[in-house]
Amino acid sequence: RRCALSTLARQVTDFLEYDVNYLAEAFYNIFGSLALLFIHDRAVVSICLGVLLYTYVLRFASGLETIPYTIQRLGALRDILRRVAATSSPAIAPA
Repeated sequence: RRCALSTLARQVTDFLEYDVNYLAEAFYNIFGSLALLFIHDRAVVSICLGVLLYTYVLRFASGLETIPYTIQRLGALRDILRRVAATSSPAIAPA
């Protein structure tokens, strides 16, 4: 159980350390560029927003396909944690 928690903590730390920086940078680049384009030419921004929204919807829809797999993996993880908890708890001897 402790090993699973340390692995989860490591994954969360890695996400915060690496992925959040990329997400913040992508957000800054995309919306900063669109703001500058909006000042220059509104028609270009409309086209860019259309392409951006279309891409986002496609990625979101493809991400929904992975939900059953994620639920299956979480069920397997719960089963493993239940087995570890059962084997690590001290057995009560009959009196």
